[in-house]
Amino acid sequence: MLSSVVVGLPDDDLGQRAHAIVQAEPGATARELLDFLVDRLVRYKIPRSVEFTDRPLRDDSGEV
Repeated sequence: MLSSVVVGLPDDDLGQRAHAIVQAEPGATARELLDFLVDRLVRYKIPRSVEFTDRPLRDDSGEV
C-alpha cells in the first residue's frame, strides 16, 4: 500500500460506514488489505468497502 484514506459513506442502519480509498501496488487485493487489518483494528474500524486508485491521494503538502 502506498497511500490510503478512510471516509464515511452514508449507511441506512448505522448512519455512516467506513470506506477505504487505497493507492496500492499493482495486484493488491481488497481481501489482502482486510486480512491485514483484522488483527490490527477493532471490528468497527475495519472498512466495509475498499476502492483502489492509481492516482496519489495526497498533494505535495500532504493534504487529502
